[in-house]
Amino acid sequence: MKPIDYTGFRDEKLVLVGVDSDFNQLDTLGEVYLKVPSKLDSFYSWIDGSDCPNCGYTYHRFANKKYSLNKDFTGGIDKEAKYDSFYQFSVMFKPFPQREALDSTWETK
Repeated sequence: MKPIDYTGFRDEKLVLVGVDSDFNQLDTLGEVYLKVPSKLDSFYSWIDGSDCPNCGYTYHRFANKKYSLNKDFTGGIDKEAKYDSFYQFSVMFKPFPQREALDSTWETK
């Protein structure tokens, strides 16, 4: 089998962390190693919180600055927006413990 040619890619590492309701880091959930195309020259990271405890997500996005950035930061596509095109790669995960998995040391507010 011929090896994959990763010319034009760079190595990236995302560290996925769990947080409490005040966004304090609880633990490290894991590390994800990626080969990202060099054309994706911008990186964004944010937490999309919610009014409901434990409902938010963390997003990491690699994008190309020459294209429009999908402005819907909930991870989906804004169906009302009229994009010519966009070029991005996103990773999302839930950083908050789920209620059914919480032990007695967790304090809800």
